[in-house]
Amino acid sequence: MHAEELSKSAVSAELATDIAARLEAVQARIAEIEEQLPALRETEAWLKGVLAAVGPEPTAGPTEASPAPEPVAAEAVVPAPRREAKPAKAAKPARAPKAPKRKAAAKAPAATGATPSLPSRVLAFLSAKPGPQKPSEIAQELFGGEVTTVQTNLTRGAAEALVKRGQVEKAKQGATVFYQAADAASEAGAASTD
Repeated sequence: MHAEELSKSAVSAELATDIAARLEAVQARIAEIEEQLPALRETEAWLKGVLAAVGPEPTAGPTEASPAPEPVAAEAVVPAPRREAKPAKAAKPARAPKAPKRKAAAKAPAATGATPSLPSRVLAFLSAKPGPQKPSEIAQELFGGEVTTVQTNLTRGAAEALVKRGQVEKAKQGATVFYQAADAASEAGAASTD
């Protein structure tokens, strides 16, 4: 064998080893994603249920581009002729601004058979548990199995919303945050003072 052929075979062997290593990494990643797929499907189904309970489902997904509006012909829009100015009437006193109306969705009762909202599920879980709970523990109970970071963050957000409403109390120990139902926390405080 010549030196040139020897170096080509060495390069080919190195390239084959590199390709084999990359293939193995890709296969490992595929296996990892396939393990996460059932939990993601469950989360997707739950989110669709929440969306259905809240309002109509959007027609276009986040990756789909919405169609551009069709241009309107210039002759289709004709402004109305202006009227002559009328003599000014006496000015009416200004009205006080009205209080904003609450959203109808907040007043409407939940549809029968609809999936309860995440905050109500978190509150029910915390009311049933005697002690403070970490967001990851709550998420594991609500979503089951391996919990993703997204599920933990959704749970934390729901718990924080309950804290703002005064239904849940929050406690910190170092960098760790714990949540406890407000009624359970007040009972625990009353028991410790007795």
